[in-house]
Amino acid sequence: MYDEAGMADKKSRDTPIDREIDKKICDLYKETLDEDVPDRFAELLERLRKKEQGE
Repeated sequence: MYDEAGMADKKSRDTPIDREIDKKICDLYKETLDEDVPDRFAELLERLRKKEQGE
């Protein structure tokens, strides 16, 4: 049922509830990836790039 790391094996995680949880986690992860980078962070990255290029 569990491996040496304490993780449930694939068979014990293949229930409708587990699949729904997996889907929700994947959807949330995709939403996070699609978020825009905050303007302040983008500005700081641009300043760092310019500093590294000697501008």
